[in-house]
Amino acid sequence: MGKDAFDRTAAMVDAGLDVVFIDVAHAHTRDVIGTVSHIRQQRSSEVQIVAGNVMTADAARSLVDAGADAIKIGICNAGRQISGVGMPPFTAVLQVAEQCAMMGVPAIAGGGIKDAAALAKAIGAGAESAVIDHLFAGADEAPGQIVYHGDHAYKLVHPASKAPSRSSAPSTAHDPYLFDGEMADISTPYRGDVAHVVQQLLGGLKSAMAYSGSKDVQAMIENAEFVRIK
Repeated sequence: MGKDAFDRTAAMVDAGLDVVFIDVAHAHTRDVIGTVSHIRQQRSSEVQIVAGNVMTADAARSLVDAGADAIKIGICNAGRQISGVGMPPFTAVLQVAEQCAMMGVPAIAGGGIKDAAALAKAIGAGAESAVIDHLFAGADEAPGQIVYHGDHAYKLVHPASKAPSRSSAPSTAHDPYLFDGEMADISTPYRGDVAHVVQQLLGGLKSAMAYSGSKDVQAMIENAEFVRIK
């Protein structure tokens, strides 16, 4: 935020950037709305602006009114655990995507995509695209060291973490993601080639689209039905 953000955005647009992400944990603030508005005024139609993260329809409306071209939905799970503020990703997508559709801007599911089923649910709930983080973090192409817990392989993705030896690693029955007393999100299951991960995601999404009789993403959004199980 602030002048540094404006200067860096201007420099990147001059170098050929066509999309800028204003990506903070909580985007429904005066600073973020002001930053989006300033970039839109200074650069007009030269660059598209994606703004987030938000969890409510009001937040999405404020950012779009300020000049955002797309909205990123969600709040990181760690933030919810630490502060107690937020809502589950699926609920956030349901609430915000409807508002985005009314305003004619794309909605992006910004987190919570743990597998192909979660991707399908996010699309069905109204997101036109999704951010894939931990799934890709476990791929060969992502940085990080591969470590082992018995027959399972994991990739360390926390910069401050240290790889434990096989003998010192804690039991997978206790917590396969916890190394040396560090935070539980410092590792992710090793997934091999990223192309394989993408194919798994696409396979699950195509299957969900077939079950719902959807020929494309827009049809999936229109056809998906969610049932609350009590």
